Amino acid sequence: MLIVFGLLAWHAQVISRAVAGSLLTAGTAWIAAGCYVNARRCLRTHCIIDAILLPLLSLIGLLNLFHVTSLSWNAYVNVLAIIVVISFVPECFGVTYIGRRRT
Repeated sequence: MLIVFGLLAWHAQVISRAVAGSLLTAGTAWIAAGCYVNARRCLRTHCIIDAILLPLLSLIGLLNLFHVTSLSWNAYVNVLAIIVVISFVPECFGVTYIGRRRT
């Protein structure tokens, strides 16, 4: 919800670039934390992939907030969407669980 609100409010010019970036980064970190907790519990492939890549994207968001990187927030959200979509690709080919032993 933070991501959608941040992006929409920024495009409507209601909030500044820095506030939008803070909301997008916080939203990504929140999703990353949820994916990490869920990945530890269920070992689903998309959870594990997201638990690895989304914290890295959050770090890039922080670096972007401090002007260490120069990524547009639209590109940031596009990368977020690509990560989420790509994380489900292995499951489309039958790799639903990683590390779970079959009995």
